[in-house]
Amino acid sequence: MGNEGTPDPIRLVYYTGGITNSTISSIVIGNIDISTQYASIKVTYNPSNNIWTLYGELNTSSFPRTDTRLTNTLIGSSTNVSFTNVNLPYLMLLYNHANGADESSIFDDIYVSNPENMLPVELHSFGAIRNNDKVILNWQTDTEINNLGFEIQKQNGDTWEKVGFVNGKGNSNVKNEYSFTDINKSIEKTAYRLKQIDTDGHFSFSEIVYSEGFLINLDYKLYQNYPNPFNPSTTIKYQIPNDGLVTIKLYDILGNEIKTLVKEQKTKGQYTYKFESTNLAAGVYIYSLESGYFSESKKMIVLK
Repeated sequence: MGNEGTPDPIRLVYYTGGITNSTISSIVIGNIDISTQYASIKVTYNPSNNIWTLYGELNTSSFPRTDTRLTNTLIGSSTNVSFTNVNLPYLMLLYNHANGADESSIFDDIYVSNPENMLPVELHSFGAIRNNDKVILNWQTDTEINNLGFEIQKQNGDTWEKVGFVNGKGNSNVKNEYSFTDINKSIEKTAYRLKQIDTDGHFSFSEIVYSEGFLINLDYKLYQNYPNPFNPSTTIKYQIPNDGLVTIKLYDILGNEIKTLVKEQKTKGQYTYKFESTNLAAGVYIYSLESGYFSESKKMIVLK
């Protein structure tokens, strides 16, 4: 952006005196497009120091970033001490300062949003699973923007207490999986939530999930896998009241055995098994638990 091979900066201009150029007027009302290139532009504003920061990426055939929040190629920053309301859309002119503004350097359909209103992390799923005296918290994100990490909180009476912290991935446009284990011997249900914190200190809370109480008297039970449907992984939970051999097998919908997932001696209690659907086609499958005289099966759905 700017003259090729030169360090000339790109400047962001905000017009207050009205629009007099007919071409710019046509852009504003949506009659024409100017550039044959596709630009993903992100502009952020920090009200604490009045600093604007401009990010931009170009492509000739499609938008480099369909989610413009993921545009992280830094162009530059500047101070605007007179204007602080960024919660509006604007037409932006990007131009080489040495040559002045010209129509070939105009990008239209740019949206400027207040970073405080941005959702830095899209949480895909969040769940709690009891495993004997432990509670395993699993969650998955779809995208992450400036994600510092997750503070894990547990409810204690009327207050929430921090029980741990898991680092985030910073910036990511792919799914990421996280897990945290809390030692919890309470016989009552326990509430958990995530406090997602971004690199600027802004934060938001997840929905609240509940773990089952620590069970002293157990029955044989095979739980429905979670999440379901899933791709690429899911968790199978089960419990046994007596020590013994536990076998979990996977079958196709016709009952043909595909593989043995678990075959080992277990002491009584609750357990979880993380299943990966690698090398499996999309479709419905059956998983079966056998231990002692007990047998139970459930269906799971693999997505691709």
